[in-house]
Amino acid sequence: MTPHDKILVALLFFCTSLVMSSACIAQDNCLRSEPEPYFAHKDKRSAKNQQISQHQFTLLDASSAIETFDLADGTHVKIEHTGCEYFVNHISISAAWTARHTPSHREILQRFSQRLRQLHKLHPNTLFEIRHAADQLARYPHKAAKVTFPSEPISLDKPSHQAKSGEAMESPRAFFTIEQITYRANEIALRLSLTIGPL
Repeated sequence: MTPHDKILVALLFFCTSLVMSSACIAQDNCLRSEPEPYFAHKDKRSAKNQQISQHQFTLLDASSAIETFDLADGTHVKIEHTGCEYFVNHISISAAWTARHTPSHREILQRFSQRLRQLHKLHPNTLFEIRHAADQLARYPHKAAKVTFPSEPISLDKPSHQAKSGEAMESPRAFFTIEQITYRANEIALRLSLTIGPL
């Protein structure tokens, strides 16, 4: 190995170490903890566990993961756990459409608002207001004649609550965005993101 090659190797090693150190620092500074599955139940005989199947949870790194499962009616759910300062869940839901007519956006939103309510019943204690999101989804669009994607952020903020000292404490800002609606080959699909932050 020539002296020139040794210099190049040393520089490459230095740059790689610097990138890895930066990544570690970024993860250490992340305010959220390591993602955990929402819909995994330790008791496999529980009624809630029997309402889902094919559950899988894959931890990608210290701040992101993918969770997938099927509901009893065949609806497929995929949740991407992401975020750091802003806690974000991307939820993709797909289901069969058996009616003979092509569904409108409003029909699809109504159908999936019911599925979000079902998810809320399975796990009512998630960080996000899933039931509130379901209600908002059922009423969308509120005034616009046509749904456009991605939608404007739709607020999920809770009312301010009182701190122990009696002073008002503002909740972190929470909202969701309808990213996409699709219909093809007798299947409907919805992708939305739920965000809360800054933490």
